[in-house]
Amino acid sequence: MKKKFCLFIIVITFYSVNAQTKLTQQKDTLEAGTLLNIIYSDRMNLKKNDSLNQFISLAGNVQVKQHKTFFYADSAVLNQHLNMLEAFGKIHINDADSVHTYADYLKYIGKEKKAYLKKNVKLT
Repeated sequence: MKKKFCLFIIVITFYSVNAQTKLTQQKDTLEAGTLLNIIYSDRMNLKKNDSLNQFISLAGNVQVKQHKTFFYADSAVLNQHLNMLEAFGKIHINDADSVHTYADYLKYIGKEKKAYLKKNVKLT
């Protein structure tokens, strides 16, 4: 009886530690400000191919935020699983109200906080 009770305690401890680790990792991601959040879009469409490929297409006055950085575009596609944003049209990136970047095309990798810009790129 004591062996079963000890085994039960060990299993419960293992699961609670594992759950706590996962919650801490999610909290660290949220605190780091790496998640891309949709602020506004005139139209939104969700396309789910499978659990790894879920795309949100945004059209018209698109506004997306990551921590203190705002992204504005005519249209965009957001992959929340990969935390990637691909935007088209008149792109405006406002980084912490100090740096303004403009372009016609943007591919942004949220986890790395890297932006790849094309066509009429301007930094002010």
